[in-house]
Amino acid sequence: MLARSAVVLATLAPPALVLARSASVVARYPRAVPDGARAPFVVALAVSLTLTVVALTLELVAARRGRARGSAGAALGRAFALGVATWLVVVGSQPGDYEPWRVDLGVAVALGSHALLLLLEPWLARSLSPRLRRGLLLAGVELAAALVLLEVGLRVAADVTGLQLLQTARFEAERVVREAHLPPYGRYMGATLNGAGHLDEEFGPRVPGRARVLVIGDSFSSGPVPYTHHYTAVAERELGDVEVLNVGVPRVGPDEYLVLYRDEGAALDPDLVVIAFFVGNDVHDAHLRRARNSLARRCFDRRLSLLLQVPGRLRRLGAQNLPSVHAAGSVFEPLSIAEAERSMPFLLDPTYEVPSFSESAYRKIARGRAGYLERAERSEFEEAFAPLLELRAMAEPRPMAILVLPDEYQVEDDVWERACEDLGHVPADRDRPQRELARLCEAAGVPWLDTLPALRAVEPMSDGRRHLYHLRDTHLNARGNMVVGRQLARFVREHLPRSADGR
Repeated sequence: MLARSAVVLATLAPPALVLARSASVVARYPRAVPDGARAPFVVALAVSLTLTVVALTLELVAARRGRARGSAGAALGRAFALGVATWLVVVGSQPGDYEPWRVDLGVAVALGSHALLLLLEPWLARSLSPRLRRGLLLAGVELAAALVLLEVGLRVAADVTGLQLLQTARFEAERVVREAHLPPYGRYMGATLNGAGHLDEEFGPRVPGRARVLVIGDSFSSGPVPYTHHYTAVAERELGDVEVLNVGVPRVGPDEYLVLYRDEGAALDPDLVVIAFFVGNDVHDAHLRRARNSLARRCFDRRLSLLLQVPGRLRRLGAQNLPSVHAAGSVFEPLSIAEAERSMPFLLDPTYEVPSFSESAYRKIARGRAGYLERAERSEFEEAFAPLLELRAMAEPRPMAILVLPDEYQVEDDVWERACEDLGHVPADRDRPQRELARLCEAAGVPWLDTLPALRAVEPMSDGRRHLYHLRDTHLNARGNMVVGRQLARFVREHLPRSADGR
């Protein structure tokens, strides 16, 4: 009897207190729950708390009379199975960013269901055979335990192996850079990466009388064009007397840019540091990384659940066709522009491009990014900007500037229209990321280059599309890199310090 009472109290009281606190928060701040969901949310909390009070009361009365309403094991098993089921439903049903009210709603449903089963336990004992009840309970507990062990196992494997497939925001920035870094002299896009593992010619010592610019970025800095057609090479050719170094690692964000500068960029002794900021995921990545400090978020954020993320990643990999990095060599093999264009016709004619993602997978990416950037809080943009301010302080007295790269849905109207169709509405501000970054840059006195106007100004081809991004890929193709490279060259001319060599 004592064990039964302890189990019932332990499984009902803590979640009830959490829900009571949530109810008080919603009462003070109604906008914490969206308008359409506020009434169902309040009803669910009220019903759940009422059932909990009734169930606790009946259990206490039964305990005083010395009558057990059921076994402690059955109550504990049901609570465990319901808790895991709730976790799976809440995590799996999130349409986008983590929202605490959804977790509270899931807890309310689970708690109400648990309390209702406790109330109905005597009736269920009379209606169902002991064998059937034990079988159902055992199946539920075993399935729930398997799901929990699988999630825990995947997270342990992520920490032990560092596989990119298992990466979550819990990874430290240094580890992300280390695991995602391309190999020195790896074969890529018909040529080799340089000795530092970057898409550029070899980084040699500074040439007297020649200024040096360092550009740090993510996968926009590492593909999918050969280094001869990358925007940093275009800018270097346009400038003539300025060296433009391209340092980039795929699948990184603002925190990793700071690590890249500290561990590699500073030693290159640049006169100007330019951070290539891709609005499509840099804000989201920085926000997700800081979310790891919340226990509730670590448990309930869909993007942190490997049980749900890994199958989706495997599906996307199956639908993706990206250039691969082959075994590393030992020397850098130069590639001329003519050689690259002769072996890769899509550099001159984008109609030869092979899509990187399936249509459905790419639409899902565009919809997710447009939806997130529409509803992101201002603080989330500030989170993404904070590491860049740290980088600027680290780089002083060298100046730092930001090159803002737009997502394709901001440039190609047909991609935007499909994203709006998939969202079910038209976001109020298609250019919101650029406006938020402009606000932050101006407040901090950081020079910035918005490449969106120049990309939109490109005359569409015969099919009505500008073809500035690789086909269903999100990355700039050779045409897009040409536009950005020319813009970057003009920007560098304006912001390179007058004291730099060769000026």
